[in-house]
Amino acid sequence: MSTTHNDENGASKNAPYRADRRAARRSGLKRARHSRQIIVHSERREQPDVRKIARAIIAMAMADAEREAQAERHARQDVEGSDE
Repeated sequence: MSTTHNDENGASKNAPYRADRRAARRSGLKRARHSRQIIVHSERREQPDVRKIARAIIAMAMADAEREAQAERHARQDVEGSDE
């Protein structure tokens, strides 16, 4: 079921506004890219957050292991595919 609203001539009633929205979206994206600023403030701590660091290291190791497992699977599939 179509949700497009047409007038008597079959033209979309949203057509005149659609171009305006697209133009606004395009110009807005350009402005947003130039005006976006990321500011990072450091925080000095006596004791580092060991749990947070450990979780980050574990996540990196798991991602690395998954990448290696996928590479092995692809290599196995390539060898099996070339034998046929």
